[in-house]
Amino acid sequence: MYLKKQELKINPQNPFEQDKLHRLESAQVLTELFKSTEGPFVLSIDSSWGTGKTTFVKMWKEYLSSEENNFHCLYFNAWENDFADDPLISFIGEIQLGVIATLNIKDSKAKKYFAKAKKISGSLVKKGVPAVVKGLTYGLLDLEEINEQIIADLAYSIAQGEIENYEKNKNTLLEFKQNLEAFMAELSKSDGSSGKPLIFFVDELDRCRPIYAVELLERIKHLFNVPGVIFVLVLDKDQLAHSIKSLYGVGMNVDGYLRRFIDLDYQLPKASNSDFCNHLFQEFGFQEFFTKRKVRDTDEAEQFLNTFIKLAEIFNLSLRELEQCFTQVSIAFRTTPENKKIYPLLLAFLIILKNVNHSLYNQYITGTIAARRVIEFIKEQPKGADFLDDNYGQAVEAYILGAFCGGYDGLRKLISEYEKELEKENTSEKEKQKLSHLLEFFQFFARQNNYSMGIYLVKKIQILDRFVA
Repeated sequence: MYLKKQELKINPQNPFEQDKLHRLESAQVLTELFKSTEGPFVLSIDSSWGTGKTTFVKMWKEYLSSEENNFHCLYFNAWENDFADDPLISFIGEIQLGVIATLNIKDSKAKKYFAKAKKISGSLVKKGVPAVVKGLTYGLLDLEEINEQIIADLAYSIAQGEIENYEKNKNTLLEFKQNLEAFMAELSKSDGSSGKPLIFFVDELDRCRPIYAVELLERIKHLFNVPGVIFVLVLDKDQLAHSIKSLYGVGMNVDGYLRRFIDLDYQLPKASNSDFCNHLFQEFGFQEFFTKRKVRDTDEAEQFLNTFIKLAEIFNLSLRELEQCFTQVSIAFRTTPENKKIYPLLLAFLIILKNVNHSLYNQYITGTIAARRVIEFIKEQPKGADFLDDNYGQAVEAYILGAFCGGYDGLRKLISEYEKELEKENTSEKEKQKLSHLLEFFQFFARQNNYSMGIYLVKKIQILDRFVA
């Protein structure tokens, strides 16, 4: 059994071999689009935090680079590079490492054009504001000596300098783009890629410092807007919107602003929680854990997995949140001896509740609120009420009610309450079936002496907090 999900190794011969989220179709559709696109072009892959965007683009990058498709691809993690003052520095370095070095380009013309573009880029890198005032006013320390003519001359000098800088930068920008375009043309000739564009993946843009994220977009638009270059921006638009508004104000029209930089948006289809939970169950080696247990109930593995899947859907957990919950469950499993009880159903619910509503979790385990408030919280979720009517949901409800009911006396009181409810004449047949099912669980807890299972698991979860960074 693994402590955490193992890092995915992508097979270059079959990049989507471990595609548990069924996203090969998206890669195929977008690849066909790129085959008929020469660039310049900017595509955004828009999906919320923790939905597997990075895994998808890394698989897709290998798929595009395969012998079958033969695209040049570069991957740039914007968040890992936002320490740089100017994104252009990192961009040029990535092309140097990713295309010139790894593809072993032999064509002297391609290298020559790239070397020129690289050299020119130094003039385009953002510079600090020079101390012009100090330089231009050297010696003018006595304010009484400054007359109107001196002020006019100073203003003229500054204006002339700015005009000259503007003309110089405009010419430099044009020269940079010309050399970059020539480089792209020679690149496709040198390796037989038949004029296919260079595809530049820019990931984690929404996690960058706001100023860096905006400057990166502007660099892409103004410097790399040349034939033969396609950018794929991997982002969560909602998160990026917060960055843009922090710079330009809450009233900023973010969609209008982003349309200046992005030609087309693509929404990744929502992944199936069921598929991903099954994948994590195997990746973490949970089946092996349950098989080795010396103290276990019937079908614990199946009950744990199916309940976890249903709870993940009810609380709309992202893939990343699911992975974090599985990691926490894994630590609890690994730190429990084989001959000790683990109550996997209750453990799974407590960890999920702690992640989705930490305040409610604390109130529940300390007895500040009644257990029925937690059940109401489940009912408030989409499909929550339906879940509590099925067998798995009723098992969870029984654990919620019995986990912190007050030991032996509390559990006996709970059993007595439900026996009385069953005897009422006005109770419907459906209600009686559910009451009987819950009562069976309470009686099972009593037979197994499970009077303090909630306190036992809370102690385990408190230990987990020491592991989680």
